[in-house]
Amino acid sequence: MNVLVCAYCAVEPSGQLLIGTYKRALRVGMGLHARGHRVGMFAGGREYFSDDLTQRAHEAFYFVEADSPFANARKLSDSILQGIRRHRPDIVAIAEVPLGGPLLECALHAIDEGIPVVFLDNAYNPKFVEFFCQKHGALADGVVLTGLPACHAALREAYLCQTTPFLTPQAERARAILPRMQEGERLVTVLGYDDGVLAMAKNVLRGLADLPLRAVIVTRDAEAATRDMTMPVHVLPPPQDGTLFGLLQISDLVIGKSAFQQITESLALGTPFLGLFYETFFDPEILPPETYPYFHVTRRNGSVEETCAAARRLLARNGHAAPLPSAQAVDGIDQAIAFLEGLPRAPRTDTGPTCASLGFSGARLQQALGSAAPPSVVRCCRVRNMQARELYSVVAGEPGALRRLWGSRFHSVEALRADLAAPDDLGRRVRFVSEDPPLVLEDDLGYDALPALGLD
Repeated sequence: MNVLVCAYCAVEPSGQLLIGTYKRALRVGMGLHARGHRVGMFAGGREYFSDDLTQRAHEAFYFVEADSPFANARKLSDSILQGIRRHRPDIVAIAEVPLGGPLLECALHAIDEGIPVVFLDNAYNPKFVEFFCQKHGALADGVVLTGLPACHAALREAYLCQTTPFLTPQAERARAILPRMQEGERLVTVLGYDDGVLAMAKNVLRGLADLPLRAVIVTRDAEAATRDMTMPVHVLPPPQDGTLFGLLQISDLVIGKSAFQQITESLALGTPFLGLFYETFFDPEILPPETYPYFHVTRRNGSVEETCAAARRLLARNGHAAPLPSAQAVDGIDQAIAFLEGLPRAPRTDTGPTCASLGFSGARLQQALGSAAPPSVVRCCRVRNMQARELYSVVAGEPGALRRLWGSRFHSVEALRADLAAPDDLGRRVRFVSEDPPLVLEDDLGYDALPALGLD
């Protein structure tokens, strides 16, 4: 099997690396490679991040090289299409729901070429899984949502695979690289990849100086990790994933940033988590309430005393309570790879009813396309959620002759009329208008013409 995995790596203005999507793509790709499959990768911005996993992937994968995601959209789109046609993958796996940019282009080009598309994303809670399938799932031939078992929904759809986090912990390797622990010592691991987490962790460790703790800080910057610290800490450069997951598994507490993967990976390994909140990451309260006793999130201006008290509570829970209800025994990567291997090699044909429930019925699309009959292929995915409307990427037509449209579901007739009356700076080509329900279908003008994600 030949699978092209599409992802991105980005740096925020604050300097924060956004690598969760990229790491998910790498883990899936390496899992496929280990099973003997041919794996390719498109990943804009991958030059921003390097570790042992990326180095192994560089030797194992073929790469679809394209212009920077910030280059001319048409040129980038064309280079992605050329890469897909050159390598002819059996499946294109998108490592996050494609809301725009290169990931959306990868998905739409694959659909145009008749190649099954799989979305890889997070399962935050059961209602989110249902929401994801309703709003995004009709563009995909397969959906893999990863999260704690408590986050999974009761859905039993053939196109849906709900997996546990992608973890293969190697606890013995982790123990081998640590100093010998003294009887009664508790192990605290700090994922010290940025200054904010390091500062919080140092305050917590100082506040817990009365406890028998052994602190391990995972970072490439040993000087920053030990600066102003009077208690001994063990600094560890980021190890291979298996060793890192083993370290989390044998720890009594993990301190990191409140990113979905860091929190859920720690909980899945049975270890409580203390996190620093970042506005640009997800809100941990979206997780199921039964996970709340096992993690705590603090803000940069949060009380040090309250954060230390939360750390003491989490340490006590791990040492004296039953195992975490979310602790897993199966590596989710095996579930995901098995699902990909069993995915039909032909695109789905059952997406019409979901699209129709969102307003994009065969009859309306027939009018928008000016075709003699309703289209046999109808796919859609919400790409924006704005104050006045939801905006969908819609694909409709016949195999080999598909059209890309934008479909807007307005929240009121007044919003629809205001939108149509507004000045047109884009050269819009409206193909269908309905006031009951308030809906517009128009030509897709390219991802660079989409409203900014900040408007969501």
